[in-house]
Amino acid sequence: MLAKKLVTLFGVATLATTLTACQQSSKAADSKSETVKTAQKAKKVEKAKPVDYSTLTAKEKEYISQIQITAIGDSVMEGSAYKYQEIFKKMNLNTSVSRQIFELPDIEQTMLNAGQIKDIVLVGLGTNGTYTPDQMAQIMKEFGKERQVFWINVHTPDSSWEKQVNADLAKSAKKYKNLTIIDWAKYSKDHPDWFVADHTHPTTEGIDKIVTFVAKNIALKTM
Repeated sequence: MLAKKLVTLFGVATLATTLTACQQSSKAADSKSETVKTAQKAKKVEKAKPVDYSTLTAKEKEYISQIQITAIGDSVMEGSAYKYQEIFKKMNLNTSVSRQIFELPDIEQTMLNAGQIKDIVLVGLGTNGTYTPDQMAQIMKEFGKERQVFWINVHTPDSSWEKQVNADLAKSAKKYKNLTIIDWAKYSKDHPDWFVADHTHPTTEGIDKIVTFVAKNIALKTM
């Protein structure tokens, strides 16, 4: 009788061990399957087509036309104002010829007092000169951490400050989490035909290119 009980107990134990092994094997298979799926997804992302910055989708156009945005810039932005307002229908635009970055804090304060600075801000300054870290600190402090700030870097190859301005803007973007640089310099560097004789201000085609490029960057970041 005792022998039969022992045999029965041994059988139960063996069965339990077998079930546990099967469960572990199943979990391992599931884990391997998930790993394979993740790898496949990663490959799909790698094979995804690069972003086409030359055009906006219908969804992006609708989104951009409705967002509340403040834009502050110099003559490059001023020359493109008609196109900005065509695409960004609710844009509050403030531009001036020869405007420099060091002037921005005073402009910000005036606009803040008037309630004219929205939660999304576009800055197009740097064409006319450099800035200091302290000036940028003041600029970003006045905009506040809750606003998303987009800054178009500069294409002005005949100037002595283009590289410094663009390098400093890249550094600033690493320091301020709510600051995004729109790399117009890189996007336009192989297209001299987009600029008039001064190689800084865009032609009619260049205006279409820069405004669409800016809109695409903002849409991809904020939608």
